[in-house]
Amino acid sequence: MPTLQLRRQLYSMKFLYKLLRGTIDSPYLLSKININVPSRTSRNRDLFVLAKMRTDALQNSPLQKMMSLYNKLSKIHNEIDFFFDTKGNFEKKILGALVQLEISCCIVVV
Repeated sequence: MPTLQLRRQLYSMKFLYKLLRGTIDSPYLLSKININVPSRTSRNRDLFVLAKMRTDALQNSPLQKMMSLYNKLSKIHNEIDFFFDTKGNFEKKILGALVQLEISCCIVVV
């Protein structure tokens, strides 16, 4: 059984997927998402640009956390794609990356 944290992260990625695919209609939330469109090729492969927030409350806002989590997961599993993957395929890739992220965070070097 997945942990509560894992389930929350999975559902937040599902929400972001639905928002970007147009299943959830919220122009306000879409306006708060900053997609990285580089003018030239760079090593930065992050899909989302995370704005620097002045307070912890803004830094820990749900949308900010979702974008940050996706950037981390896409580094673990670089084939995760909001715009190309089907819903089921997206969920499998996200779940696999979340499990890898959880395992890598729990490994303690002695």
